[in-house]
Amino acid sequence: ITKYNRDAHHSTNMKRGQLKLFETIGVLIVFIILIGFALIFYNTIQQSSFEEENQQLQEARSMKIAEKALLLPDLDCSLRGIIETSCVDELKLIAIEQFTNSTSKTTQEYFDIFETSAITISTLYPVEKKFVVYNQSPNATTSQQKFTAPIIIRDPRTETSMFGLMEVITYG
Repeated sequence: ITKYNRDAHHSTNMKRGQLKLFETIGVLIVFIILIGFALIFYNTIQQSSFEEENQQLQEARSMKIAEKALLLPDLDCSLRGIIETSCVDELKLIAIEQFTNSTSKTTQEYFDIFETSAITISTLYPVEKKFVVYNQSPNATTSQQKFTAPIIIRDPRTETSMFGLMEVITYG
């Protein structure tokens, strides 16, 4: 009988030990699953934060290229030696459109300034016209950012002004 009690007692202790082992393993599995979910959540937040930061950098790049184009002596309009801001000379605009589309050497010179982007200027009123100032888009683009700014287009022949838009698309 004592041997039977000993075996029963040993069997009960063994079952309790196995139960505690299974509980420990269960807690570890739940803990690992929670850590996995936390890592996935953190990775998702980091990725969206990275994309947002990349978007802001590309917006800033588009604005910088638009600013360079507006300050370019090849486009600025001046009246009696005074340079106006956000103003483009229509004759210079026509000339630069022909010039940038003429040779690859010309395109390379402007590539140092405008990189991979497309710059178009459109008149809105009184007559609608579109001028492609620069267009250097890559074959494969991962992203693009568009920046639009209102400008004045002055015709020095008639000394009239037109409302227009400068559109800058930068490629990432």
